[in-house]
Amino acid sequence: MHTATSEPVSPQMHEELDTLLSELRDLKIALDQHLVVVAIDPQGKITYVNNRFCAISGYPPEELLGKDHALLYCACQDESSRKEVWETLLRGECWTGEVKNRAKDGSVYWVAATIVPFLDAEKKARQYVAILTEITERKQAEEALTKSQVEIKELKDRLQVESDYLKSEMKTTHPHREIIGRSPAVKRVLHQIEQVAPADCPVLISGETGTGKELVAKEIHALSGRKNKLMVLVNCAALPSALVENELFGRERGAYTGALTSQVGRFQLADQSTIFLDEIGELSMEVQAKLLRVLQQGEFQRLGSPTMHKVNVRVIAATNRDLKECIRKGTFREDLYYRLRVFPIEIPPLRERLEDIPLMVFSFLEEFSTRMGKKITKVARKSMEALQKHPWQGNIRELRNVIEHSVILSGGDTLKLSFLGESPIRDSQPVTLADAQRKHILRTLESTNWRIKGPHGAAERLDTQPSTLYSRMQKLGIPNRRQKEDQAS
Repeated sequence: MHTATSEPVSPQMHEELDTLLSELRDLKIALDQHLVVVAIDPQGKITYVNNRFCAISGYPPEELLGKDHALLYCACQDESSRKEVWETLLRGECWTGEVKNRAKDGSVYWVAATIVPFLDAEKKARQYVAILTEITERKQAEEALTKSQVEIKELKDRLQVESDYLKSEMKTTHPHREIIGRSPAVKRVLHQIEQVAPADCPVLISGETGTGKELVAKEIHALSGRKNKLMVLVNCAALPSALVENELFGRERGAYTGALTSQVGRFQLADQSTIFLDEIGELSMEVQAKLLRVLQQGEFQRLGSPTMHKVNVRVIAATNRDLKECIRKGTFREDLYYRLRVFPIEIPPLRERLEDIPLMVFSFLEEFSTRMGKKITKVARKSMEALQKHPWQGNIRELRNVIEHSVILSGGDTLKLSFLGESPIRDSQPVTLADAQRKHILRTLESTNWRIKGPHGAAERLDTQPSTLYSRMQKLGIPNRRQKEDQAS
């Protein structure tokens, strides 16, 4: 019987083993310095942890070695995540992913993990080694970014809802984006627009030239039930008197010499919609009679045709004349006047709403600067004061023209106000208080046709009692209506 004897280890093998062990020690040192390492046996017991793992988990080695791995890896993991990790490892494959763990003190930390199964000759795992890299700061930054994105989206959604609400509010309670002004006079007109728009009745708009009568008519139409139909605009003063009837009511072929084709009139075009008749006081008595028939019975005849055409048209008329005076002179039908004047709206002249001038100036300034490619954003105080002192006989139209002309001549960011009307700007001449009061009262009396008492009378516009106004007029040498008429006669 022979006794087995081990082969002696050569010095060369000793040297190779020492080198290999040295390299393993160096590798372990490098891993411990830069990576987090944990080892687990097939039963799930912790067999090794390095110092870096102890540092981030807060556990000393003696509280980890020999303990179940669930103490480390399952604190923040759901069942499906744990199952997915173990199914991969049991197949002998490496698992790579990000793991959220809880430290001993209850705080949370993140690691990027690669878990490697070390297999024996029979392909069974004898140890699982996890190489970890702490990524807590990156994950916290990602979570903060995700949270910010969610908050931004929520804020954006809320702002969109608020924007939609404000837009709907503007459409219902502040729909007059084109009518600029905050003065009591403008607010009164806006309130009247909102009252009459849904009523579908005739409206008579009165006011001086350039006060924006057409704009008011458009606002009434835009807020009415006919808003989805085309609004038809007619300037009665711009039409030749011989063609007014033809334009309004249309004609048949051969209605008169030169009428080679039939023509649809403006009223037929405005069927189911609104027609705006500007300068209604310019119509002849014959056309007024036809207009009255349309208002009362909703029908008219074309020139050269005996056939009646039925239409459903809302009429909005405007004038800068005193129609009552026209009635007295016999140039305007009284029955048409009262048929049109179902709901009267009187637009104040610009000189009676001076507080609105700055708003209009900046609105026109923005419009014309954008159109002309300029960046004019400022108006000198002296220029604005000059604008507010100007009498504005042409009203808003004149102001608009002044701003457009001034934008053309301006170079920098400040408006160069070069002229008002046809005259260069000059400092206004000093006047006495009595002169200023007299001029203001006279302008107000003229705008009310010398009516002092009652709604829209001069006393109401001047915010004083009629008796006080009479007394002031007498003191300033201003006649009342009767005295004025006697003087004229």
